[in-house]
Amino acid sequence: MSVPQHQKATNLEQAYRNLTPNNPLENDELTLFYQDRSIARQILMKLDLEMSGANDSLPKFLLLGHRGIGKSTELFNIAQQIESDETKKEAYLPIHYSISDLVGAHECDFPQLALSMLLATYNTSQSHGLSLASKHLEKVYSWLATETIETTTSKGALVSLGIPKLLEFIGLKLKAGSDQITKTKRVVQQKMPQLLEILDTLFTDISLKTHKKPVLMLDDIDKIYPVNKGLDLFKNHSQGLAQIPCCVIYTAPVALMLESYYEEILHNSGFHEYYLPMFRIEEPRKLKNPTPKPQVEKLQELVYKRISEDLITQQALNEAIKKTGGVLRHLVKVLQEASMAAMLAEKEQIEQPEVSEALKKQRNEFYRFLEESDYEALLKLEATQERTYVKKEHLHALVALEYSNGQQWFDVHPLAKDLLERFRDSFPEKAKKFVEGLNSSIVG
Repeated sequence: MSVPQHQKATNLEQAYRNLTPNNPLENDELTLFYQDRSIARQILMKLDLEMSGANDSLPKFLLLGHRGIGKSTELFNIAQQIESDETKKEAYLPIHYSISDLVGAHECDFPQLALSMLLATYNTSQSHGLSLASKHLEKVYSWLATETIETTTSKGALVSLGIPKLLEFIGLKLKAGSDQITKTKRVVQQKMPQLLEILDTLFTDISLKTHKKPVLMLDDIDKIYPVNKGLDLFKNHSQGLAQIPCCVIYTAPVALMLESYYEEILHNSGFHEYYLPMFRIEEPRKLKNPTPKPQVEKLQELVYKRISEDLITQQALNEAIKKTGGVLRHLVKVLQEASMAAMLAEKEQIEQPEVSEALKKQRNEFYRFLEESDYEALLKLEATQERTYVKKEHLHALVALEYSNGQQWFDVHPLAKDLLERFRDSFPEKAKKFVEGLNSSIVG
């Protein structure tokens, strides 16, 4: 039996390694540190129901939630549950990848996304020792081959190099300079019917050879920037996303749920919606006798899965939880930086000063992002906690947060609230003017 690479931290050096804000949990980390939020089990149950029996459909799922709330971890968990359950392992082949890794998140659109599915399918087939015909990659490369190919290398030589090199060349074109990317997108858009036929052929080939149904799992779609570009992917190409000839799980930005066209997309495209909510550290002001209670204890449990309780004072942990607003990535990042600061101070546990300094760094990141117009919207949101004053850019940047307690409500990130207080102190008249005329019953 192999020894896990990770274990619960008993010293600050181990704590630093266990507190990784930018990496989703996978492999043995899932076993040791994962806190079940039921989303993975729900999606897998729906997957079984939709792809078995008389249905035999190709369902499409939307996994929505704020950046840093754990969507990537849930995808890894789904893939791991498939691999560890004999029945599911015989039924499904997960094709799990990040679009950031394959095509990049900057202005990624539908042609790039569709092409990334092709690359990911070949990558996964190779890692499973599955032989797929190279002719499909050769065809795609022939579409993309332009005068930018080096004169010393003929197109015929390129397509004869085999699958690994073809994947490399196509991948490079997807991450090329802006002029080349524009050409690539235009060509793929024109060839979209043929590309969908190729994907259908590949998925059918995989099913015939493995007796498994491929399940595409696309991570980091919510990281596409600018924000509108990621939203446009669903607004303008929802039918295309729904027509991919395979079961697909798409991660999606939380701002999508606020768009006027969202319900129409769900209805017309048949997406199954799953929302991973923010951890609630408090309740909305207008809610009386709230139930269930805030989830501070769940966040404490999550931290104590990674580090021993004696590595941080209760006061320091409570402050970190309170000030990071339920944003899991911010909490883990603050504690990781605090653990390093404690080591530098030759301490044996994290205390209040280390947490306060780490929180200051996160607050400064917000400060560099905010302009005067942002303060106006955030002051109104703080006063009302109403969706009316939520900007999608603020949701993407995590300065505005959406919570759920039977119904959705919104608030300003606690560290951004500190900046609003500073703004009020520096510009009292301007701050007062920003919130004038708001519904007094809501503000009160």
